[in-house]
Amino acid sequence: MMPNTLEELLVDALERKRQKCSYETTYSHENIKVWLESSIEMNNWKVFIPTYSNKRSCGRAISQWPSKVQRSSVLRFLKSQNYNDPEDLLEGSCEPLAFYLSVSVQTAIQARELEELNVVFDDVSSTLKKMKPLKAAEIVYQSYINPHNRGPIFWSSTFQGLSCADFLFGTEAMKTKVENATQEDSSISYMPLYVLNYIFDKDELNNADMTNSTLETAQYSCHAVGLIFDRKHRRIVVADPNGALVPGYNMEFLKVPLTERSSPPSTKVSSFDLEIDAKRSRKKRKNDDFSN
Repeated sequence: MMPNTLEELLVDALERKRQKCSYETTYSHENIKVWLESSIEMNNWKVFIPTYSNKRSCGRAISQWPSKVQRSSVLRFLKSQNYNDPEDLLEGSCEPLAFYLSVSVQTAIQARELEELNVVFDDVSSTLKKMKPLKAAEIVYQSYINPHNRGPIFWSSTFQGLSCADFLFGTEAMKTKVENATQEDSSISYMPLYVLNYIFDKDELNNADMTNSTLETAQYSCHAVGLIFDRKHRRIVVADPNGALVPGYNMEFLKVPLTERSSPPSTKVSSFDLEIDAKRSRKKRKNDDFSN
């Protein structure tokens, strides 16, 4: 039976279960912005999200660290800490990088009024890349590699005992946390937001294809971003270590509220692909009508 709640899909995502995408997806952070605004609509807060443009996305993505040159040094640090799978961590560092980005953005807010997001994100990314790789790796990973520090507890000791499901994008529990964090007496400066996404494959896979491969595609995945609360200026900043989603890229967020796709489930055809196909069909019909 197909999972039908965000919490059930989260379990599949954390288990890296390969399956077809059965729900509508989106290739921007706009859905997150709308959802956050619905949580704080009575408080006159504004939400800032990464946005994509053809010329430049929202700042250089911090997830571009480490570079190929720095990678060996970072792996050496993780191995020296007896981390069991350094390569896997480097391929999935969204949470420690989202935390580093959130703390850095919060520091920028405290030091001065928040500048245009591209500038702040560029500064954070540049600072990390200019550090000595071993020093940067220690800052990003030292606490995270402790298995007892994974999930919300990594962000704050006040989140002791809470799980990713408690901070899951689209749930009522998370909406309440956001609303509470905007209150003047709140001590929360930032918190995680776990966003479900789907990683499309370049091919349309059948069950045998998915079973016989260990590639991390054709599966739901959990992506961590940070929410920074600037109570002085009544702003929430969405800090995504990947920056803005790139249209046509193989990763898209699940749309909230969760809605089954009107098109067949797929491992290849994304929301972006469906929109391109629809535009082509409309253009063809228009040309056919004109020629007739």
